[in-house]
Amino acid sequence: MKRGALLVRADSTVASGTGHVMRCLALAQAWQRGGGNVIFAMSRCALSLRERLHRERIEVVDIEAEPGSDDDLRKTVVAVDLHLAHAEWIVVDGYHFRPKYLSELQKNNRILLIDDNAELDFYPADLVLNQNPHARPEMYANRESRTRMLLGPRYALLRNEFAVCRNWNRRVPTRASKALLTVGGSDPKNLTPRILSALATLPVEELQIRVVVGGSAENLKAVEAAAAENNDGRIEVLSNVSNMAELMTWADLAVAGAGTTCWEMCLLGLPAVLIVVAENQRRLAEYLSTIGAAVACDAESLDIASLQQLTCELLANQDRRREMSQAGRQLVDGLGRERVDAALFNRELHLRLAQAADCELVFEWARDPIARAASFHSSEISSEEHARWFADKLQDLNSPIYIGENSDGEPVGLVRFQIKNDTAVLSVNVAQAYRGEGWGRQLVQFGTSALFRARSVCRIHAFVKPGNQASVRLFEASGFQRAAPQQVAGQDAFLFILEGNVLEREVMENEILASKGLENEKLSHAE
Repeated sequence: MKRGALLVRADSTVASGTGHVMRCLALAQAWQRGGGNVIFAMSRCALSLRERLHRERIEVVDIEAEPGSDDDLRKTVVAVDLHLAHAEWIVVDGYHFRPKYLSELQKNNRILLIDDNAELDFYPADLVLNQNPHARPEMYANRESRTRMLLGPRYALLRNEFAVCRNWNRRVPTRASKALLTVGGSDPKNLTPRILSALATLPVEELQIRVVVGGSAENLKAVEAAAAENNDGRIEVLSNVSNMAELMTWADLAVAGAGTTCWEMCLLGLPAVLIVVAENQRRLAEYLSTIGAAVACDAESLDIASLQQLTCELLANQDRRREMSQAGRQLVDGLGRERVDAALFNRELHLRLAQAADCELVFEWARDPIARAASFHSSEISSEEHARWFADKLQDLNSPIYIGENSDGEPVGLVRFQIKNDTAVLSVNVAQAYRGEGWGRQLVQFGTSALFRARSVCRIHAFVKPGNQASVRLFEASGFQRAAPQQVAGQDAFLFILEGNVLEREVMENEILASKGLENEKLSHAE
């Protein structure tokens, strides 16, 4: 399905930080991956963030007006008309956009409103997204009857650099020695130098500290000065990074602002001390503290001695860090942006484990001529044979079958696995009525993610007949790597492999390169 244009209306300032723009960037990347183009209309944008968007092949249009004002609205409408002959969707993200603004913009466009606190008295939008755990439908009772809700962390928007992390599993060391400090994109309260000085004086042997200063922050020199005062080679200051996922996998513990970075740390199972920098961060930080994924502290009453004691305890307590890591991983699976992107086209996928009542449905899909032709065991099967096979699979813990359903509850296909030791073999089948619409890719994405998170599987194999180009394209687009050809049931087969810890290998390689002074080079994966 060919896509048109996506317009994003969001801003970034020192006070508001970069969170609104960065989560919109995650959705924009998913839109681009589907073949569409993206434009950001911005009233305020730091130069470093503008450069980041340009590197992402995203045009930035300046809205020279007070954010959320009538003048802003007029110029945004003009931007749509001039730069986008027709915007399929307009994404609006910011607390200064009020109902009047949204209503006018919605007259000729479909609107996705990204929200956090449900502070508007009315919600004129086609979709409302609130990725926070406290989000509930009743918070948006005053909305249009057609408005659809996307609520909770299952819709957390994470960028491309985290896409490879969905299947990554953290190893929790006995004693932690790597700390990451990142207060946010702008650090308006200038907390980083103070916290860095506290961490630098911890009585922890071999402690390494990496400090990330956001591109919109104005205190880089102060941070560098704090590092210089305490640095004996253990502190590294980084500014405006684009490899945050790699830094989070490197770290054993983070001290971080409680903004959108929380979702990234949860995905990667990174235990964290969260600093509540703004009031709109409080509910999320307290929730993560309640479920045991993090410990929340308040920036206004931050006690350095208490922070030092807490950090020391966490660095030494492997069991608690493991529990924190697991709690975060259970909350965020890294597929949020894919769910939101699919919802824009009313094509959201839900997975469930197969049940006995699905026997006839699975048989109908299995005996479809195209499915039989793609199978390595393509002979006809009887209903009795299928019933026995299906009953055996339901009883076999190493043979999970996931049924995919669309937003209307209609089954669109299945993805199943056969697990042996640490490797699983994948099979996917899309119902005839839904082929050619992208459901296969979603089934593979969601199914592999569910399996990696539920089972101790390190890799997933998929075998494809050489003439089945549709499946070849499917697995290549889903991140599988082609390996040496194999024989299956006496037939030639392409082998595709999806590794669970790809990012871990990349991080280790980068560490080796850095030790040799080759930070800007990349190891080739070509064999």
